[in-house]
Amino acid sequence: MERRNFIAAALAVPVMGLLAACGSESTGDSLQTSDTTVDTAAETPAVETTPPETEPPATVVEAAPLSGDLVLSYTLPGGFTTREFAFQNPPVALITADGTLLSGALTPAIFPGPLLPQHQAQTVSPEGIDALLEAADAAGLLADVDYSTDDELLIADAPTATLTIVADGATYTHEAYALGVGGGPGTGGSESTPERQALLDFLNALQSDPASIMGAENLGASAEYVPGAYQLTASPIDDLSAFDPAPTVTPWPADTGIELSSATDCVEIAREAVGDLFDAATQLTFFAEGDLTYQVTARPAYPGTSC
Repeated sequence: MERRNFIAAALAVPVMGLLAACGSESTGDSLQTSDTTVDTAAETPAVETTPPETEPPATVVEAAPLSGDLVLSYTLPGGFTTREFAFQNPPVALITADGTLLSGALTPAIFPGPLLPQHQAQTVSPEGIDALLEAADAAGLLADVDYSTDDELLIADAPTATLTIVADGATYTHEAYALGVGGGPGTGGSESTPERQALLDFLNALQSDPASIMGAENLGASAEYVPGAYQLTASPIDDLSAFDPAPTVTPWPADTGIELSSATDCVEIAREAVGDLFDAATQLTFFAEGDLTYQVTARPAYPGTSC
């Protein structure tokens, strides 16, 4: 693949727009108390991939099992994107029953960017989760809703805003194609039906100002999120000459328990096996195993996803 096939997540996600998951239960991470801090003084200047209300995380979240029980998941699958980004499909927001909120992190405006999607995490109190569900109920989201509209026929290659909420043992899934794009140029982003507008308003608030929904007193400080496991696929690549800048080829460790030659479909691997390797890798890091070189596409093992 050439450089054009690598679309950095930091540049691919407008606020409600064109961001690109498997679905079941898996292993991820939760917040733990940590005294580790990140020295941001010498870091590369960053641009915001989430709204400016959120400061850069100053703490590292220790890797630990996360509850697989979801309260909410908001993703933007589909649209015009790469195969790699579609596999990663980073959540815009994800909240677990154990009280963790994941959202997009600030990332350096550089190419190549990190191999993995970057996230920040916050604790959410039980009162915050209750407030979230009350807001969802007030928006009519604890029900089955039809989001169809003829205006969607005018929009090509848009993603589908997908919101899943679990409350009182019931699961509500909302899927709205081209949400936030509106009926076409000049509409100002307003929606064609009250149901679509209510969903858009809720998701805008969730993404840009979660405290407005859950209460600032119910949210912990932002922290860098470190996954406890990853999911990945690998494909052999023969010619690296077309890449600019030149890629880095790193030996794949033989003791990971995963052979890249067998990872053409999604496989899961613990952080202790490859965490340091993935932390140092970029979108132009490839891995050598035997006589072949592989491109690895990886994502955190998000709660609620599995291979």
